[in-house]
Amino acid sequence: MALLKDDGANLEYNYRLGICYLQTYIDKTLAISFLKTAMDNPKHEEDTPYYLGVAYMHAHQFEDAIKYLEMYKKTVVGKPNETRIVETTIQNCHVAKIAIQNPIRVKFENLGSDINTANPEYNPYISPDEETLIYTSRSKKNMGDLLDFDDEYPSDVFIATAKSNGEWRRGRSIGSMINTELNEETAGMSADGQYLFICIDNFNGYGDIWYASKRGRGYQRAETLDKDNVNGSAYESSATVTNDEQVLVFSSNRDGGQGGMDLYMCKMLPTGQWGKPINLGPKINTPMDEEYPAFSPDQQTLYFASNGPKSMGGYDIFKTEWQSEGTDFQDPQNLGFPLNTTADETTISFDQTGRYAYMARGHKEGSGDLDIYRLTIEDVDPRYSVIKGFVLNADSTSSGKEGIINIYDADSKLLFGVYKIKPEDGKYLIILPPGKWHAEFDLESLDKFTEDFEVKGKGDFKDLIERNFIIGGAPEPAPTPNGPLSPPPKKRR
Repeated sequence: MALLKDDGANLEYNYRLGICYLQTYIDKTLAISFLKTAMDNPKHEEDTPYYLGVAYMHAHQFEDAIKYLEMYKKTVVGKPNETRIVETTIQNCHVAKIAIQNPIRVKFENLGSDINTANPEYNPYISPDEETLIYTSRSKKNMGDLLDFDDEYPSDVFIATAKSNGEWRRGRSIGSMINTELNEETAGMSADGQYLFICIDNFNGYGDIWYASKRGRGYQRAETLDKDNVNGSAYESSATVTNDEQVLVFSSNRDGGQGGMDLYMCKMLPTGQWGKPINLGPKINTPMDEEYPAFSPDQQTLYFASNGPKSMGGYDIFKTEWQSEGTDFQDPQNLGFPLNTTADETTISFDQTGRYAYMARGHKEGSGDLDIYRLTIEDVDPRYSVIKGFVLNADSTSSGKEGIINIYDADSKLLFGVYKIKPEDGKYLIILPPGKWHAEFDLESLDKFTEDFEVKGKGDFKDLIERNFIIGGAPEPAPTPNGPLSPPPKKRR
């Protein structure tokens, strides 16, 4: 930037700065003005229109993007690799244009400073009960505290556990059982959270998959995955395994695939070794890259990332249905916008309900690089808790008055529902999803009173919650010692 102040029209400065912006995670569209300046110079680099087209794609200006990509395509005739890449990018523009016009309903929640830093945090994996989060961080807290050749700190595996209020304790290194002074990245997890997979680039190997078994709230020492049929001289980046430990899916760029990184499947042999890997074929794999497989909690869906022609640009997350007894997968489906974008989305990890998921993304309002987010998939119905009990006088007797309970979302202040209080005994019944709630009680001839309460989710979710409310907001009486709450005694007249 300093050089451009003195020579704003310089071809090389604008070209290189534009490409640099395309490598960031926050706002790739900042590349447009610099690449346009470079493009206006007749001596511009041959691939300038390609990069300008990609920048327009990130700005969702797809007609301009395709115009420059087609311009570049004409200059690479006879170059198969460059032609494949630009044709894929053009197709990405068409996919993105349709996807953005048909968004899915999803809400993103940044996990905050206890997890995210100014450095990249990515590849998150959540336990089914949402009690344990495993992820990769390149923060200053890592075991290798020296900057890597790419001017970033080495990657380490981090772990965080949930507090009783649903918030996260500060993430910390998972320790020397897995991390070294070089690079270790989260590369997958079994759906039940019992096995964690790590991709290593350290003294033990390069581009190999290791795994660690769960023990308590942590994981045991990592060890290499099968050296005969899984890890080899090629690059293996990610893996997952079924809960019964009988089927392994992993990614590799070994010879004989469809091109780039492909997904392979191994089945467990009676000897306890993994069998010969089978390429999942052209229905799943493309001439580009497929990585980061993950099974759904019910084991009927395989999620994975692909930067092939059906993505919106870069890596997108796809899903495919399958039956565990074979390798017959259904046609993959893109998970849609805004879960997927024109940037890279590589991993997704769902809780046991399928309504909540965790993934990394770059955003202007984030901590400065890739951050980890909790997603609410609003097209998936939430689990609801039944809350029941009695609205009572301070002496635990029924008021005998008709009334209603207005329930508001404590954050948005929006009315969620209105529920009746039975006058004969003060009984009420409310059905709510997890969250923080504000209750306003309106009983006949009595002053209104309010009370705030929380319905817990994640690992603390309960199908049935029994509690009493006391008129005027006095403390709730102790629960009955012999089980469920009983109707209150009749008030003497």
